[in-house]
Amino acid sequence: MSDLENAARAFADTWLELLLSLPDDYTCHMACAEANAAARLYREAGRPGDAEAIIAVHAEHDMEGDDHWQGAPS
Repeated sequence: MSDLENAARAFADTWLELLLSLPDDYTCHMACAEANAAARLYREAGRPGDAEAIIAVHAEHDMEGDDHWQGAPS
């Protein structure tokens, strides 16, 4: 595995914890575009379960009209 692949894996592992704890542990949340981009990264990395978890946690705080309001597809 290359240095870039190792760095990307470490980044993904570290940031997943943060992405899943927003906004419960912090006073901010992701916009739909940010959640979609993060989920796409994890899907492309072969981690679809993590991608769906990111969207699910994010969707809890969406409001009517947002991309993920009440489970709307991303």
